[in-house]
Amino acid sequence: MMTPLRNIVYEKIRGARSITDVELMNMLTKEGFEFTRAELNKILLDLEILGLVRVGWISKDKRRIEVRDVEGKEGRRDREADEGTGDMEEEEVLGE
Repeated sequence: MMTPLRNIVYEKIRGARSITDVELMNMLTKEGFEFTRAELNKILLDLEILGLVRVGWISKDKRRIEVRDVEGKEGRRDREADEGTGDMEEEEVLGE
C-alpha cells in the first residue's frame, strides 16, 4: 500500500520546518513523485485546514510553508485548565 501524497508532503515540510512551495515541488519531483501544481495547492490547503501548516506569500510567485506548533498550543491549554485560569488568548479563540 502506498503512503498518501499528503502525508509525504507533510513529512517533507516538517523535516524542513520552513520551505518554499518551489523548493518543495522540486524536492518531491527529484524523488520521483508526479503531481501538478493544482494537486500541491489542494494538499497544502488540506494541511492548512487541519492546522498542521501555515502558508503565506513571499512574492507574487512564491509561498512560504511552515509547520505550525500544534503541541505548544495544546500544552498551554492543558496548563491553563490545571491552573483554573480559564483565560484563553485571542489567537486561540479565533483559531489562529
